[in-house]
Amino acid sequence: MPIALATLLVAVVAGTWLTSRTHAPVPNPVAARSVESTSVAIIGFRNLTHDPSIDWMSTALADMLATEIGETRAVRVISPEQVAKGLDERKLGGREAPFDAVVAAVRDNLGATRIVSGSFLRDPLGGGRVRLDVRLVDTKTGDTLAADAIEG
Repeated sequence: MPIALATLLVAVVAGTWLTSRTHAPVPNPVAARSVESTSVAIIGFRNLTHDPSIDWMSTALADMLATEIGETRAVRVISPEQVAKGLDERKLGGREAPFDAVVAAVRDNLGATRIVSGSFLRDPLGGGRVRLDVRLVDTKTGDTLAADAIEG
């Protein structure tokens, strides 16, 4: 049960963090149009613990984050399911697929301007603590626009 609570806490904090960064004031109408066209693809999180009993967290974290970000109207969210299906069709669904190929596929085939990706690591000493690393990547340049690590 502590892992589930930590996962929920981490997802809510990460979602709030990423959503708050998409609500920057827009200084002019041209910038307003670019914000309105922002679309974010959420990719399943990598399990760095390599413990199959917590693989479910990959999907759960991505889904919770998609829900949090989806609450804003400034961003169109491409669900983790849509992303996974699109990547599987292009033989890029495995966790070992080159990230630049994933970025290009998500941009070209799903129309995403940003990707949220990340990983999680359960404390090997127990205690239910989880570390979550989250990145926001620009699909045009491949640059990391924001990144954060959260433990809980």
